[in-house]
Amino acid sequence: MPETQRKRIHVWVGGLICIGLIMAAVLSKPATSRTYKGRGLEYWFQELQAKEPALRNEAESAFATLGKDCLPFLMAQLTSDIPTDGQRAKAWFREVVLRKPRPIGVCGLGLASEQAARRERLTRAFALVGAQGEPVVGKLGSLVGSPYCSHDAAGCLAAMGSLGWPELLRAARSANVESRRTIASVIAETKA
Repeated sequence: MPETQRKRIHVWVGGLICIGLIMAAVLSKPATSRTYKGRGLEYWFQELQAKEPALRNEAESAFATLGKDCLPFLMAQLTSDIPTDGQRAKAWFREVVLRKPRPIGVCGLGLASEQAARRERLTRAFALVGAQGEPVVGKLGSLVGSPYCSHDAAGCLAAMGSLGWPELLRAARSANVESRRTIASVIAETKA
């Protein structure tokens, strides 16, 4: 086969691959968020802590009304701090291979208050979803053992009431000492 013909085949194959990738990117749009009264769940999630009672009540009714449809959004909010495999690999490479120190993350009172506010919104939203949150109870139970979102997951299970407590108690029987400490802390917070 002549060299020019081989180059043409390579160009055609490369062009077809590019077209395929572009079509896959266009067709794989991200899932659209559910809406309530024309606003997305992101808006209502933030308004769960609104200063105005009317707005806060409207946000609560949004989560209560949408019920099961809120679960993917809420689980994404809950697990947003868990690093991806790529991020973990990058951190390992940086620390072990390049021997560079771990970058210092944002910390302090600002971050702590932001995390506490998110935790409060999450627990309130799961409490509003209530019994309709049954499909994610097992996943929440497994997240109680996660080093990234254990306190939030335990708080959400406790907020779900009689639906979440059995899973929370099952997680408390695990061998993971940190999980048991987290659960004890969450139980103390809910009893106070």
